[in-house]
Amino acid sequence: MWKSAAWDADEEACVRLAMELDAQFNNENVNQGTTRPLRAPQDYDADLAFAMQLQSEINLHHDNPSLSSPFDQVESEMDPLLPQSGSLAGVSLRGGGGDDFKPGRPAREEQQSRRRTAMTTMSSTPRTFATYQEFVQYLLSIRCHKCSTSLVREKNDVEGLFQEWLSGHGVISSIINCKKCSATTCVGCGSAAGKSAGTTRSVQGKTVQWCCSRGRTFLIWTILCGLDQHYCASKQREAAKTGTRRVGDYSRGVGYGGGFGGMNSYWDDSGDGYFASPFSRQYGSYRNHAADAGKAKAQTAQLVSDSFNQVIFAFLEELLPSLDRATNFDMNPPDCITSMLLNSKILDRAAELLRNDSLDDIAKRKSLYQALIGFLRIIGTHPLIASKTVFTERSLRPDTVNLLALSFQGDSNTKDEKVSSLGDGIRNLNIQSNMMLKGAQRNQNEFHTNEGQDLLWLCRQISDLSEFLLKNTVEGTGASTSTKLQDHGITEVQDQQLFASHCYASAAQSMNQSARGRIKRLITELTTLQTGLPPGIFVKYATSRIDMMKILIVGPSDTPYENGLFEFDLLCGTQYPYEPPGVQFKGTAGGTVSFNPNLHPDGKVCLSLLGTWSGEPWKPAESTILQVLVSIQAMILCEHPIGNEPDEENLRGTPLSQRYDQLVRRLTVRYAMLNWLESPNQPNVQLWKDIILAHFKGRADRILQTVSRWEREDGNGPVHASRHMALPLGMARHIEGLSTLRPTLRGAFQSIGANVYGGGDAGTQQSSGNAYQGYGNSGYGSSGYGSQHGRRH
Repeated sequence: MWKSAAWDADEEACVRLAMELDAQFNNENVNQGTTRPLRAPQDYDADLAFAMQLQSEINLHHDNPSLSSPFDQVESEMDPLLPQSGSLAGVSLRGGGGDDFKPGRPAREEQQSRRRTAMTTMSSTPRTFATYQEFVQYLLSIRCHKCSTSLVREKNDVEGLFQEWLSGHGVISSIINCKKCSATTCVGCGSAAGKSAGTTRSVQGKTVQWCCSRGRTFLIWTILCGLDQHYCASKQREAAKTGTRRVGDYSRGVGYGGGFGGMNSYWDDSGDGYFASPFSRQYGSYRNHAADAGKAKAQTAQLVSDSFNQVIFAFLEELLPSLDRATNFDMNPPDCITSMLLNSKILDRAAELLRNDSLDDIAKRKSLYQALIGFLRIIGTHPLIASKTVFTERSLRPDTVNLLALSFQGDSNTKDEKVSSLGDGIRNLNIQSNMMLKGAQRNQNEFHTNEGQDLLWLCRQISDLSEFLLKNTVEGTGASTSTKLQDHGITEVQDQQLFASHCYASAAQSMNQSARGRIKRLITELTTLQTGLPPGIFVKYATSRIDMMKILIVGPSDTPYENGLFEFDLLCGTQYPYEPPGVQFKGTAGGTVSFNPNLHPDGKVCLSLLGTWSGEPWKPAESTILQVLVSIQAMILCEHPIGNEPDEENLRGTPLSQRYDQLVRRLTVRYAMLNWLESPNQPNVQLWKDIILAHFKGRADRILQTVSRWEREDGNGPVHASRHMALPLGMARHIEGLSTLRPTLRGAFQSIGANVYGGGDAGTQQSSGNAYQGYGNSGYGSSGYGSQHGRRH
């Protein structure tokens, strides 16, 4: 009907074609002129859009025939109004004689329906907006089709619309009412809206609809703006309550910072009276132990927040481009979609949830994490979105900087902080999930409850997502973007290796019963340790006895324990977690040395969490092995240990405290360094051989610098025993001075092949710190859990 010459890529040709289409819609002969008056210019918009789409299709097929498969075939099957096989045969159907023509249907209604379809198709064409700023500028130009009033003018318009959606009043739609004349207009394309939009979906029981792909983009932008407003307001309220400001990305989540699993994560939903959840249908004996008002309020707030975030993730999963849907918008989305995601808080929220290192807490919030996984799958599998949103380090901005503020106030001058990618978070969570699945295979009876099955189901979902993203995308196959060097963390060893030097070996062998849920709890704790251990703490557990562990802690920097290696044995008894684990210190030189008032010569560790001192006790539903280990590292191996002596906190900084520190420094070099290097055949040395060599070979020179500084501060004089030293009388006089220990240590380092240069002989040296591979740099200052010997509450 039309000659190919009519398809020149100029606007005039498109306008002519629009007029021809309009005439054909009204059954007029375009070659005979027209007797009716010209319609208003905006009435040609939809026809012009369809004309431009047809022109684009013809040019696309002409310039690159190979592009007609497979997606063009899918697109054609989806929309019979598009030209088939590169021909124009389908165009004549738009006049009313096509297969989908319904006799008796008003011609104008048919026209309007097809025009709306044309507008939808037109706005799905090649990517129009490169950034969110470009899209917002376009959005601000859209006016009511009836009275020409701006539909979106300021932040309040967006906030009000989102709140209306959130409250359940009205459909979540790109078609909105003009505030002046109440006419309905699609805010995406500016066209007059009929009773129904072009596309309708049901998400979380709510109706979501859009007229065109720009309308779909508008929905994405509005939902992200609403999420940002909610997220930032929440963070600012938290800061106001605590008097602190959020300045960075925290390395760990609920499992570390909030006790075992954070919010009520280890309540047992079985209803049998053991830690029954206040949110389960059966309360059990928990009715008699209701949480205080503050805790209940926090739990309610958590539930409300989770519900909100779950809905947001579900909306975005449906609205964001997906390769599963095979439309032009989904296959070739505008770059502004990625720009919106990067400037929104949605990725920060996803990262926070991924940092939760308590799988039990994750299982308790199954619906939220299921929605999160769906969202991550959508953005992580799209080749045009995944690279920047999932596999690249994120930019962390202040809470006041978000997509809504940026859209109306312009770019912020704040400096962005680079933090780990979502891909790193997925990897870490996958490590825990795989460990949980492995443990469940060996102890299937522990997971027969609904709670256990939910946990395993979620672990499989996480594992499947990680495997797909990290193996089937180009970005996912690369190395982690995290700058933190890896250490040995937690490892599994054969039973005999652990039993050979474990002080609880006999007690463990005599155990013949286990409390209900004990093994599942231990598996969950191990998964938390897998990614939650701070630098400088290492754990080895037995293959078939995961209740037995050996721990090695590197002395934190700027303490008299700096860079020493301190070993502990741990056993979780038959009543664990209703009773705390047993912990024994092993570095006492056969019961003759005490490093700290909390570490007795007989190996006893004084810590309220262990029930060996007064203070905050072990709480079965909250306390964790991780908390115990961090408390030992941060509160016992501290800067001035004499302050841990009962009623002697005021001794810190006194001459007596300084002499005590000097003695501990000598003990550290003698028993926490040289003993490891001079007894290579001891079973415990063989067990920790990899850690010992990595630590001392890598830090030999810096350790010698630290010892040299200690030597100058020490004065190398005798250190007399007293009641504060917890040593047999006279023993302190026989501990070698640092001037003797340092050359011996240097020789021991050389014997293992360590590179020793200055060896601490220089006149002035700086404190070594503990930066090498993270060993010993706890980063926790004096913070810890519970209280230790000498810290009364």
